[in-house]
Amino acid sequence: MQANTIRRISDNNDLSDVRKNVCTICYGHSPKTLEARCCPYPNDPQSIADPTCRCIHDQFSHYYVISSVQELQEAHRQGCRFCSWILRALIQSQRLASYDPYEAIHIRLRRSAPVQVDSIYGLITLVAVDPETAPWVSLPVIQHFATHSDSKACIDFGERCIEQCARNHGDRRCGDNKIKPLPTRVLDVGSETTPPRLVVGDGAQAQYIALSHCWGLAQRYITIRQTLKDHKKACLLEDMPKTFQDAVKVARDYGIRYLWIDSLCILQDDQEDWEREASSMGDVYSNAYFVLCASCAASDDEGFLRSFKSRHPPQLLESIEGSGVLDTIIQMTTEGSGALTEDLPIESRAWCLQELLLARRVLSYASHQVKYLCTASVECDQSVGLPAEQQGSVPSNFWRPLEDWFFTLDLNGTHAAESTRTVDPEHELLTMTDWWLELLRNYTDRQLTRYSDQLPALSGIAAHLNAKVKDTYLAGLWSKSIIRGLHWTPTDSSTVKLSQPSPSFSWCSIIGSVRWNLAPETVSRTTLIEAHCQPSGLDAFGQVSWGYLRLRGRVIHGELVREPVAKPQDYRPDTQLGWRLQLTKGQDFPGLTISFLPDSNIALTDIKDNNGRRVSTLRRSDSSLASLHDDPTTQPRAPCLLLELSLETIEPSHPALKARLDQHDSVCWCLVMARVEAPKGCCLTEQLYTRLGMATLGKPLIDQEIGRSQEGQVVTRIEQKLRAVEQDVIVV
Repeated sequence: MQANTIRRISDNNDLSDVRKNVCTICYGHSPKTLEARCCPYPNDPQSIADPTCRCIHDQFSHYYVISSVQELQEAHRQGCRFCSWILRALIQSQRLASYDPYEAIHIRLRRSAPVQVDSIYGLITLVAVDPETAPWVSLPVIQHFATHSDSKACIDFGERCIEQCARNHGDRRCGDNKIKPLPTRVLDVGSETTPPRLVVGDGAQAQYIALSHCWGLAQRYITIRQTLKDHKKACLLEDMPKTFQDAVKVARDYGIRYLWIDSLCILQDDQEDWEREASSMGDVYSNAYFVLCASCAASDDEGFLRSFKSRHPPQLLESIEGSGVLDTIIQMTTEGSGALTEDLPIESRAWCLQELLLARRVLSYASHQVKYLCTASVECDQSVGLPAEQQGSVPSNFWRPLEDWFFTLDLNGTHAAESTRTVDPEHELLTMTDWWLELLRNYTDRQLTRYSDQLPALSGIAAHLNAKVKDTYLAGLWSKSIIRGLHWTPTDSSTVKLSQPSPSFSWCSIIGSVRWNLAPETVSRTTLIEAHCQPSGLDAFGQVSWGYLRLRGRVIHGELVREPVAKPQDYRPDTQLGWRLQLTKGQDFPGLTISFLPDSNIALTDIKDNNGRRVSTLRRSDSSLASLHDDPTTQPRAPCLLLELSLETIEPSHPALKARLDQHDSVCWCLVMARVEAPKGCCLTEQLYTRLGMATLGKPLIDQEIGRSQEGQVVTRIEQKLRAVEQDVIVV
C-alpha cells in the first residue's frame, strides 16, 4: 500500500480489501471478527478456530495481540496499516528508545474501546479525533481528555453511564428507577448562593447520593445533639473537611439535591439514634441514586477531586507523511500498567464493604481514574489505561454473585426469575455459605476504628440476606451452615485481640484476619440442637451481649500443655507461648497426628464447678501468662474437650501414590474447648465451654467401619480406641 494512504480498517464481515493492507498478524483482528477467529480460552490451542490468529481472549472480552517491536517494524516495511499506526504511536510517545526489539508487546482490543499498547516499559492508550479519519472504525472518539477528576469529561462520563444504566438495565437491580424514600436526615446541598443544611427526610421520596468515605483519625466535623440545631440552619462549606466539600460539588454537578453523609446525618453522641440509624444503613445505601465513593482519600481532610496520577497530557499523533491528517490522540502513563493498580484507602475500611456491595450504582474516584460500577457493568472514563474490571475499588467477585443469586431469591429461597427450574436446596446452601465465608475473609482483612462495630458494619448485608433465606443469624454466622461456619482460624493467632462480649464460637470474638480452609466435600459429624444470641442494642443483626450453641456430637477428652521457655529472660510480653494438645486416652494409636490451631494466646485460670470447688481450666487471653507471677519456664497443663465437627477425606494428588494407597487419608476437624463460667446475662445453669481453637486429627482410614451408633452414625476403630462418646456440649 502507499505510505500516504489514510484508510480505516473496517469491522464489517467483508475483509477482502482490508487483507491487502494488513499483515497476517493483523488480518481479521477487527473487534467484530475476533470472536470467530480467536481462542475463547487462554492457553487452550484446541479451541483456536484460525491457526494464524495471534490473539488471546480473556474473561473480560478483551483480545490481546502478542507482538514485538521487531515484528511491528517488519510489518510496517511490508505495508501493514495497523502495525504502522501502532509503531508511529510508540515512536512519538518516546517509548522505543528503551525497547528491547524482542520484548513482548500486548495490543489490547475491544469493541468501542481504546486500543491499548502495553509492555513493561509503559502503557499508551489510543483514541480517535474524528470518526471519519480514525484508522479503526470502532475506535471511540474522545473530545475531552480528563487530567483532573473534576473535569467536564468526568462529569459527562458519569452522566452517560447512569443514563445508559437507567435505560438498558431494567432487568437488574441497578435499573430500578423508582424514587426511593429519603433517610431520616439528609444534607440539602444548596447552591452557589445558598449554603448546605441538614434536613429531616420525614418519609419524603427524592433522589439522593450516599457518600462512602474513610473518616481518618481526626473527626472534627460531625453532628451531635449540641450541633444538630445549627446544622439544620446551615453547614458552611468552609467549615467542612475537603471530602465533604468535594461531595457537595459532585452532587450539585449531577443535579442531585440531597446528600447522605454518615457523620453528619447520624447523631454521633446519641447511642439510641446511632443504633437505629446503623440498623437501617443497608437501606440507605441500596436506595441511593448512586453511591459516591471517595476511593483515593485516606481521610476526610484529603478530598477526592484531584489531578490524576500517571497521566501525561494527551498528544495528537503526527500524521502519516504527506497526508496532512491528524487521526489519533495518544494518552500515556508515566509507568507501566502495573502502576495503575493501586491499593485504595477505601479498600481497607470495613464499613465500606457493605456500603459498596449494597449500592445499585457506584461512582468511584480513584487516583488514576473515575470508575462507574453497577450490577450489570463496569466502566471507566475512557482516557485511562487499564480496563476497569482489573481495578480493585469494588470486589466484583462478591458483587456479581450478590446480584445474580442473593437479590434474585424470592421469599421461599428459589430464584424469582427462574422459579420453574429445579432447585437443589443443599447446593443453594453451599453456594450461599461459600459466598458468605469468602465475604468474611475480605471483611476481616479490613480495619475498624471501633472494635464494637464488627457486626454493625455487616448488619445491612445480613438483614438483606435474612429477608430472602429466612435463616437464623448467630453473631456473624448462620444456623443452617453453622458447622461449616465454625471451621474458622485466624491467620496469625499471636497478633489478634479479643473482642468482648462476643460469644467465643464466632469469628467476631477476635480482632484479626480469619480464614476458612475447608473442602466442600467435608462430612459433618456434629448437629446443632439449639442456639441463641442476645442483641446488645436495637439492631437484631448488630452486636450481641452473649450467645450460645448447643451442639451434639462425639467428644474426646484431652489436655493442653504449655511449651516453656528455657530462661525467664527469653520471655517478652509479645511472645506467644505454644500449647501442645495431647489426648488423655489413645495417645499411642499408630499413625495418629495431632495439630492444634489456637484462636489467640491462651492462659491458665480457674473457675468454680457446680459444687463450688475451684478447678483449673484455660481461657483466651491477650497474654500467654496468667498473671505477673506466672513463670514462663514451667509447663502448666489443664483439661480440654475436643468436639468432632467434620471429617475431610484427602485424595493423594500424585498418580503413583494413588496406585500404592488402598485408602485415602482423612482429617478430623475438632473444636477445642475448655470449661468456663456463665457470661454476664446468661441464665444457663449447665456446664458451659468456651472455644480455644481448632484441632485436626490426621489418620489413615485403615480404621474401617466396625458398626454404627444408635443414631446411625459410623463408628470407627480409632474412635473406639479414643473412647469418643456422643454428648451435648454448650459453647458460649
